[in-house]
Amino acid sequence: MADQNLKIGEYELERPLRSENSGFSEWGFGRKDGQTYYIKRFLSPVYPPENGKLGKRIVERKKAMCSQYEEEKKILFWKINEVSDGNLLRIHEFFRYGTHYYIATEKVEAMDFETEVLPLTLDEKIVLMKVLCHALSSLHMAGLIHGDIKLSNVLFYRTENNTVSARIIDVDTCFWKYKPPTNPDELIGDFVYLSPDYARFMRGQTNTVLDQIDIFSMGLVFHELLTGKLPDFDHDKYSYLYESVLAGQKPVPDPSIPPQLRKFIESMLWCTQDVYPDAWSLLQQLRIMTQGTVRSISREMEGTGTSLPEAVNGGTGPKSDNPADWFHVPGEL
Repeated sequence: MADQNLKIGEYELERPLRSENSGFSEWGFGRKDGQTYYIKRFLSPVYPPENGKLGKRIVERKKAMCSQYEEEKKILFWKINEVSDGNLLRIHEFFRYGTHYYIATEKVEAMDFETEVLPLTLDEKIVLMKVLCHALSSLHMAGLIHGDIKLSNVLFYRTENNTVSARIIDVDTCFWKYKPPTNPDELIGDFVYLSPDYARFMRGQTNTVLDQIDIFSMGLVFHELLTGKLPDFDHDKYSYLYESVLAGQKPVPDPSIPPQLRKFIESMLWCTQDVYPDAWSLLQQLRIMTQGTVRSISREMEGTGTSLPEAVNGGTGPKSDNPADWFHVPGEL
């Protein structure tokens, strides 16, 4: 008989879920119908158990909170899948099993950044930058912000045709631009990649969050992609780059980066609530810079599922095109 600790619904886990580098969640890999998926368990909210230990009012209140959570996540995840044509890691299933909520996504074999991605040619790296700008543009044009862009949330992989491509992962951190997180427990972000404006929001110095929090963080990822390191700053005075920017120190990209790209990245790192480049404009700049290495697409068609260059194609689609069919409850898996 299978170990029940290694089963989540119809998913057979390789080993118990773990919590390393996962914030308020646990993760692992499980097989279902002969395919391996990445499984993430959210530690909050917790659906009230049907064991009679909680009072009726508490149970009803918790159920109402969970119901709202389900509806919000169901629409959010469906929208992410809708705007992704492969460069945002799609969510295969969103469900509740027992008292916890889970998502399952396709498992993609990642390339090692140090040994396989850094040695790529400049042209290959620019293609990856285009792919990631396209992914951000798709999110932002749908009114979504990722909120936790960092190198470990970019998955580099080799396609069936032996080209290198990239996907933005951990898309469950996304939130609607018009409805940013208000609960401090929902504010997710790595301080190493944190943008100055997101830091201001976290401190309560502003009540708006705009696209530039992703733009700034992606600028740091691009700098790492090109040089293998982050831009330097005064480490004697500041612990993180965003602190030096808030103090008025302009980030200076590494001189080893070609001038045009150095200016490009600088524009991503020196932006404010009033002036910042959007992801679509950045994508166009890269295309102009490289004379259309990646085929141009009209802005109106961005994120609609229209066929794109191989660099951004691929990926498993949503379980259903109807958001009403997405969510599973115990007994329905």
